[in-house]
Amino acid sequence: MQTAFEAANTRVLKKEGLAGSTILVSMPEGALELRGRDGGSMRITPSEVMRMRMGYVDGRPTHYQTLIARAGSATPITLHPLSAGLTGYSALIPQFAASVASAGGIEHIESGTSKFSALFAPVLLAPVVIGGLALSLFVLTDQPWWGRMLMPLIPTGIFAIMLYLGMRRHWPRRVQRLEELRAQVPFPE
Repeated sequence: MQTAFEAANTRVLKKEGLAGSTILVSMPEGALELRGRDGGSMRITPSEVMRMRMGYVDGRPTHYQTLIARAGSATPITLHPLSAGLTGYSALIPQFAASVASAGGIEHIESGTSKFSALFAPVLLAPVVIGGLALSLFVLTDQPWWGRMLMPLIPTGIFAIMLYLGMRRHWPRRVQRLEELRAQVPFPE
């Protein structure tokens, strides 16, 4: 049985000739095939993939995505699977990543979404940490040093956790082994 999933049609894919609001993504004969709901299709062979990045954006619901940069194309395409297609996405995209790695080397495979996604939460929390430090250093001067440092401890701890999680989950980086991609799909096998 052929594994496939439905994904949102993006502006870049529409420029490639895929029509409709959604596309069907499948992998017959080792190549990724994208078909528009209302017409148009394109094939992506593993050998033409210059970079493939799998990741997700936290939220309710979590949004998974795969970015594919092809040789000879200035604009990468991004696949955003629909919620109903997450099972097919979990099976098909790691399989295609393995094909890309065997055709061109594992250095073409990345995990994560973007540097912006990785740093978004820590940057939002940074003013709270700075404010807490300023308050403990300049306002609470009549307290002992250890008492003043308790005030910024909780925001600084939360900042450190958010920074760690952002860097671990979302910062784009090359994978060393294909098993690292399991964390980037909704239902790892």
